Amino acid sequence: MNEIEKMAEDIKAKPSWYKDLKWVFGLVFFFSFGLTQLAYNFVWITEEERAIEVNAALMAASLSRGGLDDTSDIEEVRRMLVQSGEDRFQPIPGVDLFVTKDEIDAVLKSSSPRQARIDFFKNFSRPLYKEGAEGLASLSDDPKLKQQILEGAGPLAVLSYRNHLLARKIFAVLAVVSAISLFFLVFFSRRFGRLSVPGVIILISTLPWFALTALLSFGFAKKVTEAKPISEETESMNVVMNVAANVLADPMKTISGRYLAVTLVGIGLIAMAIFGRATLAIVRKIRRTP
Repeated sequence: MNEIEKMAEDIKAKPSWYKDLKWVFGLVFFFSFGLTQLAYNFVWITEEERAIEVNAALMAASLSRGGLDDTSDIEEVRRMLVQSGEDRFQPIPGVDLFVTKDEIDAVLKSSSPRQARIDFFKNFSRPLYKEGAEGLASLSDDPKLKQQILEGAGPLAVLSYRNHLLARKIFAVLAVVSAISLFFLVFFSRRFGRLSVPGVIILISTLPWFALTALLSFGFAKKVTEAKPISEETESMNVVMNVAANVLADPMKTISGRYLAVTLVGIGLIAMAIFGRATLAIVRKIRRTP
């Protein structure tokens, strides 16, 4: 009896629970691996500088009626300053942040008004990230405005340092669960199933997310190029989509690329298993040929 036949006999001799455990760990790996990827992406987008940039872009897009690249409102502010003789402008009444005439001139001369707007709103998103809604509210001395900020900053406070730390812990736990379940999935699989089974699970747990993020990435990119200024939109959903597209187009492209890479890993494992099985079949046939 050759080695291959011995292996086949050993497999046949394994109890039924051996195969059952393979599927149990397969299901655990399926869910934990998908959640691990979600957690990783949330950890990535809540990293300090990235989260501050995203929140700043969200604020800027929401308050820029003509779009992030429009300078008409900035020019209007400069005219008001010239007429009033003031040297600085308070964009949000009650919030202790000012823009000087020199800063406005720098924005108008800048080749990227979009980035200049985002850089300004980082003054708001930075305390929001580090201290949550309380940090943003601390910029105002007006009790009423503080209360409004505390009540209305909810969605923006999602991208915070506190949530980043929580996401890291969740990611670590899920990563460990995924690694352990993958180990036992491979252990309880046999022959080339040790490649194909994890490959299939990786593929089916990742492909839907890749399709969704790729669709969103394409949609956001298209929306950015075709979007009207917010001031010209009449439907609230279009306004929301404009803001989302301006803020999330680049991060969504990165996340989609990451899902694509993992999807290709799954396909690669399946291809290796198929190639190995085909090669083994050819070798067997050659050995049996007199």
